[in-house]
Amino acid sequence: MVEIPNEAPNLRPVSKIQAVAVRMLKIVGAATAVLSLGAALYGLGHFLYGVRHDSRAVADLIVIAKNQQDRQQFRDAWATLAEASKIEQTSIFVIGTTMLHQAKEDLGMAWLENIGIGEGETFTGIVAMIEPVLDRGQLSAGPQRQADLLAHLGWAAFLRSREKVTNVDVVERVYRKAIAADPANPYANAMLGHWIMWHIHDLDAARPYFATAVASGRAAEFVRGLQLAALGNDHTAETELEQIRVVNEMRKEASQYRLAAGQPNHWNAYHSRLWNIYWGFFRADAGEYAIGRILSVVPPEEHLLTFHWLFDRVSSDKEPMRICYVGLLLEAAGRREEALETFNGLQRKLNSSPSSIDKRMQSRVQSAIRRLSGHGN
Repeated sequence: MVEIPNEAPNLRPVSKIQAVAVRMLKIVGAATAVLSLGAALYGLGHFLYGVRHDSRAVADLIVIAKNQQDRQQFRDAWATLAEASKIEQTSIFVIGTTMLHQAKEDLGMAWLENIGIGEGETFTGIVAMIEPVLDRGQLSAGPQRQADLLAHLGWAAFLRSREKVTNVDVVERVYRKAIAADPANPYANAMLGHWIMWHIHDLDAARPYFATAVASGRAAEFVRGLQLAALGNDHTAETELEQIRVVNEMRKEASQYRLAAGQPNHWNAYHSRLWNIYWGFFRADAGEYAIGRILSVVPPEEHLLTFHWLFDRVSSDKEPMRICYVGLLLEAAGRREEALETFNGLQRKLNSSPSSIDKRMQSRVQSAIRRLSGHGN
């Protein structure tokens, strides 16, 4: 049997100096590890600070652009979001990229809805900037959002068509693609109704699309504004009467609109156009055919409410005709005593300013007083 020695023959006791050296090496190693960890943590902290800083910068720029958009400073807002895009492109970990893309799409759609061109500008030049953003967005959007974006791409094609740089068939095709994605979409339906009135002037064909857009309950002001614009572009008696029907419906939904006289907003142009419609029918002929048509376009009591809603505040030169219409609507509603009182008051007003008497106005007032007094015509 071979005996195993109690100690390894080649091992010698460790000296104190060697022990100290070992301990020092361990301390240095630990210190190095700590320093390495500290450097790593510093780097991580610096990285996270950069992510937070860049994300905050993008978020702030989105808010600024939204404020500019609300003030309709569309070019400025577009430039602001371009700055945000530069940050996004240089920092792959920016939080809020989806918000930035959506902000660009929303801005593009708002700009198209309110587009105006200055000296040296064209519709084509503006829509060329916007179309790629909307096109990219609609590829991955849900049905409603996709339809919103597609509808505005159709509107962009319509604007191009006004400058003869696109095939007009593209316009309707894109609108119908949007409706296929979201049948009730207010933008696609209202824009298609507008296109029908613009392209083929068919009121009966356009009505259902506007009705669908209104029934959606979204984008109410845009839908009604586009409907009134489409009807106003046609310049026929039927489309003028249709505008009266539309604003009567709007009056019933008054909380969604700002159409009352004297309010400084984008409805003022429509307000003036509506007054001109009443003025045109008032002066259309010497008989009662034209005035009868405009009085019968909606039920008299509703029409009276709508007329007050629209024109209770007008300039002094319009006041006689406003009062005359009130009297005629009161008479049509069967409120004869109120109508007679209205016409008598208007007669006194006309008599106090003989130099400015309108003969047609005077004739209508005198005829109404005779009718309502029981003296016939």
